[in-house]
Amino acid sequence: SLLLKLVQWQSAQEGVGRLRVLATAADRTADAYASGSPLAQLIERLSTLRVRLPPLRERRDDLLPLVRLFLAERCSELGRRVPALTPAAARYLLTHEWGSNARELSVVITQALHSTPSDVLGVHDLFTEHNQQNSLIESSLQQTKTQMIVSFERTFLEQLLQACQGNIAKAARITQKNRRALFELIRKHEIDVEQYRAATRQH
Repeated sequence: SLLLKLVQWQSAQEGVGRLRVLATAADRTADAYASGSPLAQLIERLSTLRVRLPPLRERRDDLLPLVRLFLAERCSELGRRVPALTPAAARYLLTHEWGSNARELSVVITQALHSTPSDVLGVHDLFTEHNQQNSLIESSLQQTKTQMIVSFERTFLEQLLQACQGNIAKAARITQKNRRALFELIRKHEIDVEQYRAATRQH
C-alpha cells in the first residue's frame, strides 16, 4: 500500500523530520497479521505502541465528558445554548449499555437537541420512545451484522473443509489464502478439522 511505502521510505531516511502515524483498527487485525500480506507488514510497522480502547460501557468515567463534548458540538451547529443535564439524566446515561459505543451516544444527544428547546435535558428528553427505538435499532444492526459475518465465515469454512476432506493446504490453495491465516480462522471458530478427515477415512 502507499502508506506502507511511505513508512518504509521515511524509516530509511536520515536527517528528515519524523513521521508520526496514529491509526485505529478493529479486533480483526490478528487475521491480517497472520496472512503475511502488505497489511500485515504495515501493522507491524505501526505497532510500536499499542493502546486498546475498551467499549464505552467499560469506560464510565469517559461518558459524561463525551456527553458534554457532543452537546457543545451539536449546539454550536444549531446555534443554541448548551443545555444542562438533570442528575437523573446523568445517572441514566451512566447506566445505559451503549451497544454501539460513542456513535449511539451521539445519536441520542442529537435527537434530544432536535426534539426539545429546553435549557435542561431530563431522562424523558434523552430517552423518548422514538429515541429508544432508534438507539435499539442502531445497536441491533451492529449486533446482527457481526452475527451474520460470524455465521457466514463458519458455514463457509465447514463447507470448504468438507469439500477438501480436512486438507488445510488444499483449502488454502482453493481460497488463495495464506495457510497460517486460514488455520487461525478455523481455530477462531473452534472447528475440529479431524472430523472431516475421519469422515473421509470411514468412506
